[in-house]
Amino acid sequence: MLKRVLAGTAVAAMSLMSAATSAQAQATTAPPGTPASHAAVVDLHHAYVAHLGHTKAAKLAIMYARGHKSKSAKPATSCSEPNCPLTYNGGAVQHSPHVYLLLWGPHWSTDSSQAASAAYMENFYAGLGVQPQDSWSTINSLYGDSGGYPTFTGSVYKGAFQDASTPPSGVDQGQLAAEADAFASVEGITDLANAQIVVATQSGTCPEGFYSPSCAGGTGNYCAWHSNSNEPYTNLPYILDAGGGCGEDIVQNQYDGFSIVGRHEYAETVTDPFPVSGWWDPSDPFGGEIGDKCAWRDPVSGNIDIHTVALSTGTFAMQPLFDNNALANGGDGCVMKPIGALKGFRNLCLDDNNGLSANGNPVDIWQCIGGSRPRWTQQNGELQVVGKCHRQHLGWHGHQAGDRGLQRPAKPAVVPELQRRVRAGLPRPVPDRPEWLHHQRHPGQGPDLLERLGPALVHSLAA
Repeated sequence: MLKRVLAGTAVAAMSLMSAATSAQAQATTAPPGTPASHAAVVDLHHAYVAHLGHTKAAKLAIMYARGHKSKSAKPATSCSEPNCPLTYNGGAVQHSPHVYLLLWGPHWSTDSSQAASAAYMENFYAGLGVQPQDSWSTINSLYGDSGGYPTFTGSVYKGAFQDASTPPSGVDQGQLAAEADAFASVEGITDLANAQIVVATQSGTCPEGFYSPSCAGGTGNYCAWHSNSNEPYTNLPYILDAGGGCGEDIVQNQYDGFSIVGRHEYAETVTDPFPVSGWWDPSDPFGGEIGDKCAWRDPVSGNIDIHTVALSTGTFAMQPLFDNNALANGGDGCVMKPIGALKGFRNLCLDDNNGLSANGNPVDIWQCIGGSRPRWTQQNGELQVVGKCHRQHLGWHGHQAGDRGLQRPAKPAVVPELQRRVRAGLPRPVPDRPEWLHHQRHPGQGPDLLERLGPALVHSLAA
């Protein structure tokens, strides 16, 4: 269930052992303050000292507080930022993300109010990836790399851990990276590329640059950021120290900011784990990642756009994510659920054969298997998939190779064979004149291409 909240304030934005699923986070009241029994205590002191000075000084991908934005904005391109497409920059994405919540500081277990915050985060992270409730995470599956796409078949949460040592006041990037590296080393995490270590510091730590009225005279400007050292990690300050600047009470309760900010960084780490090498728009002055484009406000209306989402572990405040397909279809890329496939007869999909983006790759009708293959969009009357355009309409018998319009085929000879193979689960045949993908745009196909293409192909299968 989604509850959409729209307000008129325009703001700027950039960029434990597992909690039992029966411990539900409440929609309108604070969660119970009992996280200490769920957190595995870890001693990282010696490993932390050993890693200091040996971490990677990687780029920071920042989520700015409400009313703050990047000071080094780049000019927008032909579209209106931040409502412009994410672009692929050649780097890796996380195919199977694993989230570790690292509570740094003794007060997570000695202060009941901070214990309540930890409980909220435990429940929140435990619900991420669980289907069908968490359709939000599957928006990330649109953005892949040469090895595949992010997949979500169960909880991404690997548990909460507490380092009871006191973090340095004003902790900086090098110290946070050392803590993350120390944790990964001590816990023996081997799949570092898919790991996300959320370093959550206790109240009053005031990480360097964090926005809080009580930190550095309120001169900071961010709510959180993610980066990487030996592994991807997130700097998650104590969000309640920022008050309304980072989402407190924006929808349902004081803990809203933890899930809004936490999930923002989680999604960005999935699609851009080594900033800024994955999916990132370098022309976007608001940050350019999948969460930045939708942070705090809707990029089209300019209004605050925050939702509540019912996960398997409770109801939490969250922001939309940016979907290139939604941008192409409706003009607003910020959505809470992914754009679906183009389906028709017997729920078969218009399919990009093998998910390839090479020019000349065939397109046909096939079982809906997820990923990017059936994710077609319509933009300016063009049908597109994996960033390429549909070049010809139905190249079956009875159509001219250069057809721009779409006509109902009269029982093409290939259809019965295709229909038989689909039913039997056999390899698909290749039509004598298949449809193709092409890198160039081909205007003149008509604004109702998507509506006409689906029914015509459906009829072909039924013939």
